[in-house]
Amino acid sequence: MRDISPIDPLLKESALRSDEGEESLASAVLAIAGVQQSLPDLLRIFFETLDREDIRYCVLHSWGKLPIALESEHDLDLAIHPDDARKLPIVFRTLTERGYVPLQRLNYEFRASAFIFGWFEDLAPKNLMVDFACDHRESGVIWKSGEALVAGRQKVDGIWVADPATEFSYLLTKKVSKGFMSPRVAQRLVELVEMLGLPNAENIASELFGDGRKKQVLQACLDRRFAEMLSSLKPVLLRRATSRHPLKAIRYFLEEGVRLSRRCRRPTGVSLVFLGPDGVGKSTLVAGLLDALKPVFRLDQTFHWRPGVVVPIRDGDGALSNPHDDPPRGAMLSVLFLLGFFLDFWVGHILRIRPLLTRSGLVIFDRYYYDVLVDSKRYRYAGPKWLLRVMALFLPDRDELVFVLDAPEQVILSRKRQLPEEELRRMRVDYRQLSTRLKQCYLIETQSGPQQTLAQACRIVFAHLAGRLDSRETPAFR
Repeated sequence: MRDISPIDPLLKESALRSDEGEESLASAVLAIAGVQQSLPDLLRIFFETLDREDIRYCVLHSWGKLPIALESEHDLDLAIHPDDARKLPIVFRTLTERGYVPLQRLNYEFRASAFIFGWFEDLAPKNLMVDFACDHRESGVIWKSGEALVAGRQKVDGIWVADPATEFSYLLTKKVSKGFMSPRVAQRLVELVEMLGLPNAENIASELFGDGRKKQVLQACLDRRFAEMLSSLKPVLLRRATSRHPLKAIRYFLEEGVRLSRRCRRPTGVSLVFLGPDGVGKSTLVAGLLDALKPVFRLDQTFHWRPGVVVPIRDGDGALSNPHDDPPRGAMLSVLFLLGFFLDFWVGHILRIRPLLTRSGLVIFDRYYYDVLVDSKRYRYAGPKWLLRVMALFLPDRDELVFVLDAPEQVILSRKRQLPEEELRRMRVDYRQLSTRLKQCYLIETQSGPQQTLAQACRIVFAHLAGRLDSRETPAFR
């Protein structure tokens, strides 16, 4: 099993590291601080630190209902002056010291990144995504620089927010590019048109969509029908922008190639493997993690013990009423099946797992190859044991976290009575020994109940993500 190392997210490029700092940051990740965290507390510390460090920023939209608007969306969009991006590690360190730990950096545009912060409220994992953009890019177009986005900012209730003209232009381009708009944004467009006045709002609409459509766009905003026009306006918006600024379009795609190359080299997805006897609580924990970690990743997929690309998953591979009922295959046939399974892990990794990780996916394996080492009868394997151990050395490396779940025999048997108590006791011993040999492997006792088990697993995942973010030492925007 592997100990969790001290974590210091995004600070290696700054001159702020100290022994005391590393200890406090490690404690924040592992214990997630001793004070009570909350979303309002995070936002208060965040905005206070931005001001203290003289970071020129503005909230681009939805600022009027903070923090209520974030309770359901988990997303905060900020523009930041490019010259001030280098100060962000100080902000991250301040948040980490209070238990709000940077977990992920999703570099969705060349000069824009979404940082996801995690914390705990009692035993419940929480998170917030903060988008930092040094310019506004959508659908192959560079719309505005960071300098322009923050130039007219205004301070409202202690927070710097975009001026109405910037917010109106930003929402129009963003929602048309995305093709979706919530009722709350539709209401905000009405408010912005009224704040700007028709002449100013028409000028912005004309700049984006041309004189021929400006009145139609404004009337749709006022009638809350703008969502109906999104698909028809998108080609108009993009054609007009690229024809007026062709060099910006070329620059966008050149820089996008750099970003995608970096993304392929350093995937932001993670792979989790869960091992243990039936009845120990794997399915319950997997379901809880999928719900708790969904906002941290862009997509997720669960596999049962292997990808199933080369050798399809059949009924005999899944959970059985008695997994040891079927007789083992012969030695030669066992080896052939094992080779097919091994090939399945490799081909599946190339064709399915690696693309998911590159796309910031959460990949979960409920059982994995390592189970064959402990429970060969389940997989009807009767070949040489040494071959199992040798092939385990050559499995594809996915930077995976392995969780071995354990509980007393009586607890497991109260949930599922599939195996004799003696066999279950033997498997528990073997799984615990296996956990000492695998890298990045953690043993979790599940008898305390689903909530405690989920909290413990989430803390381990949070620490892993924070440590990986730290080790990559990537500048905030590049």
